[in-house]
Amino acid sequence: MRVLFILLATVSLLLSTSTLVIGQNREINMGEIVRQSNREIKLISIISSDKVVQNRIVKAFNLHGAYAIKPKGQSNFTFRFIPVGADRIQLAIESGKPLKTQYTETVSGSDREEAALRAADLAVLKTLGVPGFFFRETCVCR
Repeated sequence: MRVLFILLATVSLLLSTSTLVIGQNREINMGEIVRQSNREIKLISIISSDKVVQNRIVKAFNLHGAYAIKPKGQSNFTFRFIPVGADRIQLAIESGKPLKTQYTETVSGSDREEAALRAADLAVLKTLGVPGFFFRETCVCR
């Protein structure tokens, strides 16, 4: 954790008075960048029997910023993405020790990956209380 803090502090210092140089004699002053957050990072585990879905969901949650992916047993929540046919995913949100299912819902999409991204949005809504952003036509998660 200390290494992460030092790395973030170093990046913040480097970016705090950044000037972007483009070509000859062209500069864009990017100003001061300050990031403040008192938001707690949610530790999550992601499990799916479909490795394509699991890789896509891991990539999506790594982009989010409010979550850190941990191995099973080292997280606050476990998100299970259970394939139910070619275009549906059952989301199960588990927490506690031993794990207990706190929420479950089946989500549909045009295919299994779209359904998984929609289910990931639902997991964000249920654990943070804000809408997710994973299922978008331009999302790099896809």
